Amino acid sequence: MRSKTIFLTLVMLTITLVFTACAQPATQTVVQEVVVTATPESEAVMEPVTLTMWDFKSGDPVFAPYTSWAIEQFQEIHPNVTVELVPQPNNEYYNLLGAAIAAGEGPDVILIHGGTRLTERQDLMIPLDDYIGDEADKFINLQNGWANDETGEILSLPITIQGFVYYYNKNIFTEAGLDPEKPPTTWDELVATCDAIIANTDKSCFTAGGKEAHGMQFYGSLYAASMFTAEDHAEFLAGEIPYDDPRMSRQLELWYDASQRGWWQEGVASETTYMDSHDNFSAGRAAITQGLISDIAHWKMFGDYLGANNVGMFKNVVIDPDVYATVEDIPIAAGGGIGWSVPNWSEHPDEAVQLVEFLASPEAQLVLFNSAATIIPRNDIDANLISDPAAKQINEWLANAEMPTFYVTPTDLNAEWKRQSSLLLLGEITPEEATQAMVNFAASR
Repeated sequence: MRSKTIFLTLVMLTITLVFTACAQPATQTVVQEVVVTATPESEAVMEPVTLTMWDFKSGDPVFAPYTSWAIEQFQEIHPNVTVELVPQPNNEYYNLLGAAIAAGEGPDVILIHGGTRLTERQDLMIPLDDYIGDEADKFINLQNGWANDETGEILSLPITIQGFVYYYNKNIFTEAGLDPEKPPTTWDELVATCDAIIANTDKSCFTAGGKEAHGMQFYGSLYAASMFTAEDHAEFLAGEIPYDDPRMSRQLELWYDASQRGWWQEGVASETTYMDSHDNFSAGRAAITQGLISDIAHWKMFGDYLGANNVGMFKNVVIDPDVYATVEDIPIAAGGGIGWSVPNWSEHPDEAVQLVEFLASPEAQLVLFNSAATIIPRNDIDANLISDPAAKQINEWLANAEMPTFYVTPTDLNAEWKRQSSLLLLGEITPEEATQAMVNFAASR
């Protein structure tokens, strides 16, 4: 690890944590003394350096306080460095990044998703191991989505852990004659739950997004988590499970079955996952939705709209009892998230890595945690700062987690999976036809 001459700046952060989901709102005010370390660059004339930083999140009101705080603090610590933040549109981000890659030049620091989004570009990222040294041990499993999948070198420092769970509206459960404190634990119980909701309310059982076909990517990751053992996940990651294997074809069958049973909201095929689908749930028009665990479409957002006491959460349901006998045994579909990397074309790699380290530092992550209600991917943050029951539950579930299949599927296969799931949603093909199409596409790659 680089040697540093350290000076201490004591920053008093008053962090008010107001979380609402699945329980009575809990407000906790924490005054924490944060130690910021840096080299005393003011003692010598330093060459001016400009770092360009791309992201796709700073336009989000809950994310913006984090980036603005981090940039301001970093520039105070490194007065010779100017950070130019260039926000990019979320839906065009990877196309723009691809253009930069083709040109061999672009930003010094980039925000990127863990998993396939990173590993498909791993040869272009600067390994961080020599820079961060033992600091790597303070993150939660950097090998799970943030490392070169061939060499194991760390390529990115995460600022969130992302994943999927089910959220449900307790009032709608009550209206349907269901126990709002007992969500379904098996697929058969889920079928009975939806039957009751459809029969006794004017709400849809589920909400999903079919327009951009993200729905099956996310629901499919939940299905896979319930049917894949740890060994199956390793096989899938290695590309060794064919699409006509029952572990894959069953996911398409479940998605089709949900459509045929009328579980989705009216107009599902023309609505997006972000944010039409989740807006439906937030407005109380659907009983259950797949949601995220960090920063958007998650426990905090749904609690803010529906009321903390009205939002429930369950990790998954048992689909095959021969794989997992109880829902407690099923790993949460979580891993990856978003993190910061340095492309190898940067003309100022040392300063760029310093910025990445600061963006992923405990003090910066606490700012993000406070504004966006993220799940923090570090193990050196005081767990007592997390007062919300839903966030506490998710952190407990993370002790047994597997990367969502969506995050580790090659981009072209994900695109075809989305296409086939859209056709299934519309009822234009059968699961058998979708399975064969996936087999044919995989064989043609």
